Amino acid sequence: MSLPLGAQWLARVRFFLIFLILALTTFEWQYLVAQRMGTESGGVTLGFSYSIGTLSTVIVLAGLAYFGKSLAITRIPLALLLANSLVSLGVVHFMDRWPFLSSWMFVVTACHASLNLLSLSIEVSAVQLREELSYPRVRVFGSLGYLAAAFLSQLWGGQLFPFVIAVTVLTLALPFLSHATKAMVGPAVTPAPQRWRAIFWLSTAAFILWGVSRGFEVIGPIYLRATTSNGLMWLTVLIISESVLLQWIDRLKSNWVIIGAALMWAGVYGLFAYGLSPMTACVALLLAGFNCPAQVVLQSHVGKLFPGVPTAQAALSISGAAGGFLASLFYVWVARQLGDSILGYCIVQSLVAIPLLMICMYQVRRKETEPIPPLEVAPTRSDATADERVTQAA
Repeated sequence: MSLPLGAQWLARVRFFLIFLILALTTFEWQYLVAQRMGTESGGVTLGFSYSIGTLSTVIVLAGLAYFGKSLAITRIPLALLLANSLVSLGVVHFMDRWPFLSSWMFVVTACHASLNLLSLSIEVSAVQLREELSYPRVRVFGSLGYLAAAFLSQLWGGQLFPFVIAVTVLTLALPFLSHATKAMVGPAVTPAPQRWRAIFWLSTAAFILWGVSRGFEVIGPIYLRATTSNGLMWLTVLIISESVLLQWIDRLKSNWVIIGAALMWAGVYGLFAYGLSPMTACVALLLAGFNCPAQVVLQSHVGKLFPGVPTAQAALSISGAAGGFLASLFYVWVARQLGDSILGYCIVQSLVAIPLLMICMYQVRRKETEPIPPLEVAPTRSDATADERVTQAA
């Protein structure tokens, strides 16, 4: 279907640019911190600052919920991301001259982690406002943006903040997808209690699924480095896998997609335990590509329950981030206290996750089939802006 203002291509371009900005900023700080502090020490410290950024987002969203507000679709997080990039460039440029700026590395990376979550949640919600758009197919361009960021980082790592600033300005200049939709003139709504209960189970599923996938993030680069020195080749295989799956994943039953992701992870870790050759590494990454579509399915569920409310999308991401964070702590304990390889624990964790995800998705389906009373209409101020009217929820 042809959409006004070229919305289909606008959605794809925006997702490509958003992922390019977020990934490039992350890669730049990983490169610079590892260069100055060492890979292991810098990675641990950087991870801690990211956790602080995520925690600050949790506090902000909790405050919004307490005062009965929601996060409107707005350019503010993206504008703050631009400011964060400008500060990052200044810190990198003057760090050698003014050593006290070294501590600011972790301030700006914490801010980036928070703005990463908020800006992406807003973009997802804006796409889901357009019923004509297929979110999984739009999300493919985010993966392509991530891959482009990886190539740029490998070629010019440590020098890309000016480019990040330019791309952020370009993205700010693009119109929002929420413009010119019917929802723009509609009143805000208060979701029924049944919808909140469904969100609880979806968030629990995200907590489990992100926790299962964290093992790959911890051991994947190590094992793949032993197989080949070309990490970008394996990243390309992973991106191709998830891009192809995203093209037709919406034709499958969403519950089985999420449950199947845990089974796929068990297969990935099993291949790692068997021993990686170029062939088994390729198969493992093809299976790992199933993880992104599963996360997209969860986001689509939330988009149907809370259309146009980025706060709900951010809450889902926070739940997943919490699962991954706790899994990381568990792996640190296994490695340092028990002195064991975490690979066996990853396999067991994936297998245990399968029945747990089945319970979660059964509860979601049951809540969605319960009769839901009409949505209550929340009053809107006559002077509210169009973006506020579409996303304010009591």
